[in-house]
Amino acid sequence: MADATMYNFQALQEAVVHALDGQPNAINRAGRIVNRAITWITNQYRWRWREKPIAIGINQVNLPNGVLAANWNYNPYRNATVTSPSAWDAGGTTTGSPIYRDGANTIWVYSPNHGLQPALYVSINAAFQSASDTAVFTGAFTVLTTPDANTFTYANTGPQDLNALNKGGTSPYGYWVPGHYVLPSDFSAIRTLRCPTLSLMRVTPVTLDEIFRLRQLVITTTLEIFYCVSSLPQASLTTPPVPILYIFPTPTATVLNYLNGIYVRRICPLTNLTDVPDIPEQFLDLVYWTSRAMAVSSEQDRAGEDWRMVMSQLEQLKAEDAMDQEPEGYMKPLANETSGVFVNEFGLRLINVN
Repeated sequence: MADATMYNFQALQEAVVHALDGQPNAINRAGRIVNRAITWITNQYRWRWREKPIAIGINQVNLPNGVLAANWNYNPYRNATVTSPSAWDAGGTTTGSPIYRDGANTIWVYSPNHGLQPALYVSINAAFQSASDTAVFTGAFTVLTTPDANTFTYANTGPQDLNALNKGGTSPYGYWVPGHYVLPSDFSAIRTLRCPTLSLMRVTPVTLDEIFRLRQLVITTTLEIFYCVSSLPQASLTTPPVPILYIFPTPTATVLNYLNGIYVRRICPLTNLTDVPDIPEQFLDLVYWTSRAMAVSSEQDRAGEDWRMVMSQLEQLKAEDAMDQEPEGYMKPLANETSGVFVNEFGLRLINVN
């Protein structure tokens, strides 16, 4: 096991400063050079160690059983002529429906920490007081606005309806389902996706425009699942965009393992002096030499002894990576066996059970 302190962020910066011969402002540049070196290494090859399994589940979000008027800035009686919660709550309590229509063709939904943004897609499923309410309030909609972290809206024409959900129904009132999946924070790219429950179902990458076109066609059954990788906009200038996966068709209720496959993970930059690069141990020496090499010569020039060491180690690591192994090939019968025993290219004996 290598000494991690030899390859932490501070040690790598010191190596760069040494290569720069202590030039002015060298320590300020060293951190950027080290992180650029790590990025350069990860992008030089389709490294197997960057691959990671992913299981994509679509989860319904239950609506709260009742909304305390004091906790909801956009409560149902803000646009009504009544003056107290009991006037719009048929139960005469201090709680109200988490869905209502404000009379201006907008449906308001109270769902704490919904995580949505305008233009995202949701499917609403809830138990309403009447069949006519159910027909207009439920279905697939595009998020219109997100007034706060607990409230979102979608467009829907009709008269004002302050207490649409069936308070006499079972708990919860209902739920909504997102039309996207939030990808891991270290996500870089999708390698493969499949549908584990329907092995013959094709899973096909398409453009975001194609996803929206399919939703507009109101197609409910397909022979394929379509997806598109995108990102939610920054929540602030100091946070990166959130990677998401748009999916069509989207399940209308919870499916824990809707899709699974492999994604390529992003290697996070080093920030603290004790940080160690998130790469296999045998690559740490390559990070060391690449950091030094980039300090004195660009990756385009690749001049000097440091770059010679880098290229030599890089080619060796490529050869050792699992991606360079020969394919297994077809199963072949053993020379003196006729009992259905096969051997592959690695000498593994496999029994044919058919």
